[in-house]
Amino acid sequence: MRSRWSMNFPATARSIPVVANLKTMKLFDIFRQKPKKLTDNGHRFDYHEDDFCRVEMRPRESLDELKKDLVQIDEINKNHSSDFGFSKIHVIQEGKVKTADRQIAIQDLEKIIQKTGFKKFDRITTGYGSQVYASEHTIGYGKQGCALLMEVNQGHVDHIWFDYYPTADKTENIDKIFQYISEISVKWNLILVDWNQEIVVDSENEHTLMKYLKGEFEN
Repeated sequence: MRSRWSMNFPATARSIPVVANLKTMKLFDIFRQKPKKLTDNGHRFDYHEDDFCRVEMRPRESLDELKKDLVQIDEINKNHSSDFGFSKIHVIQEGKVKTADRQIAIQDLEKIIQKTGFKKFDRITTGYGSQVYASEHTIGYGKQGCALLMEVNQGHVDHIWFDYYPTADKTENIDKIFQYISEISVKWNLILVDWNQEIVVDSENEHTLMKYLKGEFEN
């Protein structure tokens, strides 16, 4: 076993259990879709299926559960890792209160995203290696490395997540992302979780959020 932790979400029409681990690539080969031939490019965003929800928003009520997840991950890092990988994994559940429970309408979230001026993706794809699939239930805006994304189901948002790495983007985009995250954090009482850095950010706190976006956050 090479991965230390994974994320476990309900299997929807496109949801794939993903390994959230920077040191390895694949653990699961289940719920595999048959590759589709993609002929149009347009404004396209592509992500490795393991990167799904690596940086995401969660209901504030999940804070205690998230902290327990991070403790478990830290314990695995310290006691179950070697040069060959990890001998134990921790499965991250969605928690008792889910983002989907907020019943956020797609159009309401899109209105806030559109304030950033980011361009909407014409097509979003995912997969691994040479296997590429249309991510039909994902909507997003921005560009590769700086994308605001949502996983949707029957008119509502199930997951709010990002393709974003602090310090790797321009200041003007940081300001736009800051305004977006600030607004949705207050409107729907959400907090930011960065599973890459293994931190929880109080995204309603403007000073804390800006430090995170600039890569200056200290846990």
